[in-house]
Amino acid sequence: MDTAKKQLRKRRRGQIVPLGGGSFKLRVPLGRDGAGTRKYHTETMHGTNRTKAEKRCTELLAQVDSGSYFEPASMTVADYFTREWLPQKRRDGVRVATTLKGYECAVTKHVIPALGALPLSRVTPRHVQQLYNRMQDEGLRDATMRLVRAVLGMAFRQAVLWHYLRSDPTAGIKPPAAVKPPREGHAFTRDEALRFIRAASESPDDLDFLFHLFTGVRPEELAGLGWQHVSFDEASGCGVARIERVVLRLKGGSFEFADPKTKNGRRLVFFPAHIHRALVAHRERQFERAAKLGGLWREYSLIFTAPDGGPADVQYIYARRLRRLAKRAGIAARVTPYTLRYSFATLALLAGELDVTVSRQMGHAKTDFTKEVYVRVLPEMQQSLSGSFERLLTETVGNQMAHLDASGVM
Repeated sequence: MDTAKKQLRKRRRGQIVPLGGGSFKLRVPLGRDGAGTRKYHTETMHGTNRTKAEKRCTELLAQVDSGSYFEPASMTVADYFTREWLPQKRRDGVRVATTLKGYECAVTKHVIPALGALPLSRVTPRHVQQLYNRMQDEGLRDATMRLVRAVLGMAFRQAVLWHYLRSDPTAGIKPPAAVKPPREGHAFTRDEALRFIRAASESPDDLDFLFHLFTGVRPEELAGLGWQHVSFDEASGCGVARIERVVLRLKGGSFEFADPKTKNGRRLVFFPAHIHRALVAHRERQFERAAKLGGLWREYSLIFTAPDGGPADVQYIYARRLRRLAKRAGIAARVTPYTLRYSFATLALLAGELDVTVSRQMGHAKTDFTKEVYVRVLPEMQQSLSGSFERLLTETVGNQMAHLDASGVM
């Protein structure tokens, strides 16, 4: 059978129904599904002629025969995100308390209001760009823009993998710059840090705050730190902690241990020897408390615990204790568990540490991220800059200035 006859046979397998006014309805058989029911592809062409309709029908038949036929998803964007993508993220074990909550917020507040009613298969790069432009017009912060972009990218790439879409409409689309600057986290000044350390040193029960400030770990990392993770390095004279897990708070008040969020989160952090000595004494007190409580003590071998030995609730109880301590230290600004992390990064650089060293201790992949997000420029830094600049130039420029002055030029 020659090629022309084959094409004719393929064309006859599809139906072309004239609708009038230059419109045609195409109906192409796709075979049978698992239940044995015949399936068809149906589409309507407007403003065309019979020849173009036949050509389109031939193309569809050829795709079916070659196995390249693609059936777009019929669900809306809202259905896809709420019934498919977010449930899959929950199943994949995405962090309930942090990351997943951010995904859900981005979907409900930004994606669905803008794109939710659209059929998933009809979303175009232009729709995505319009969403980004709208967010910019609303004056949203850069962190929100990045979150929505990340959610859209992940979700539409997944839709392509699931064969709901032929291509990713977010590919190559960059959101415009945010209008509002990123929120600047509070960091202690040197004086505030000294007052905070003095106040925390008054009670052995506040050792967790000192450890937090001197290491810069994340709150959930602090809660997951076990005694098996801490040691003393004789060569450096420092304490060393291995960050290998975090504590995640789940709905209903339960918790679970999980791996750090990124591969850079699994790391070593170093802290002063006096903090390690305080930890040794802290462990003795913990043994005494566990013996006193007996069967009421929950043994997880954690360093910093709730009163019954379970993981510390850094989101609520720890945060309230921290605010009371900051008030005793005379710190007026609002202090959160992340204030100690911000303060570590800022004060470590003020002390002259290399930015790459600080970034590695904090578990970041990029040094620029550490400086952009966590480092606050303190007045002491600006004063130090002035002094360093003067010391750098005094020997050469200062001599020239003195020579010019003596010559009557100045």
